Amino acid sequence: MAKFLYVQTVDGMCISVKIPSIAKTIELSVKKSDIVADVKLQIELKEGIHLDNQILMYAGRHLGDSQILSECGLSDDHILHVLVSPADKMCVYINIRDTRTVRVDVRNWYTVADVKLMVETMFGFPECSQTLLPTKSGDAIELNGTQTLKDQNIKNNAVLMLLPDFPIFIKTWEGRTLTMVVSSFHTEEDIWEKIQKKSMINPKNTFSVTLGMF
Repeated sequence: MAKFLYVQTVDGMCISVKIPSIAKTIELSVKKSDIVADVKLQIELKEGIHLDNQILMYAGRHLGDSQILSECGLSDDHILHVLVSPADKMCVYINIRDTRTVRVDVRNWYTVADVKLMVETMFGFPECSQTLLPTKSGDAIELNGTQTLKDQNIKNNAVLMLLPDFPIFIKTWEGRTLTMVVSSFHTEEDIWEKIQKKSMINPKNTFSVTLGMF
């Protein structure tokens, strides 16, 4: 009577992943046929560390994203180490007048002017007419266009408020009409200051004004 021997190949295994930067060790269920990038994705989903910011080490070696786990010598109960390397890639969310929010992929060394140019390309708002504000700041301080996102403490996934500027006209008692560009971010005092600079006189002591949008 013939006898048959059935051999079952088990592809799954459990590994430990140590993350020194957050003093934590996690357990992952993986397959020997998985690649290193698959492990990084699991770490991102479990701990929120973006896969682009991860460097995986095993036995003192840096593992490449395309390497297969079995070819790296990994097996059950082996330990991987994760080094968290801050990357310059990030994304910010632009809230447009509280009507919609869009994602913009940027780098932390981009200036605010760079972001405004991207918004102009995407939505047609002229770069020179945009006011960007950090939504988590206690004060409504406009972001400096010449400084980088990193220098102004803009983090990954930050939400920025976009206030497109608009033209106004100011009619004086003297019959003159002044035109200037403001945003909904500007206060009455800001507008008075703009009038003073534009007319070279103190408007409060000289005439009343009426504001209106074109």
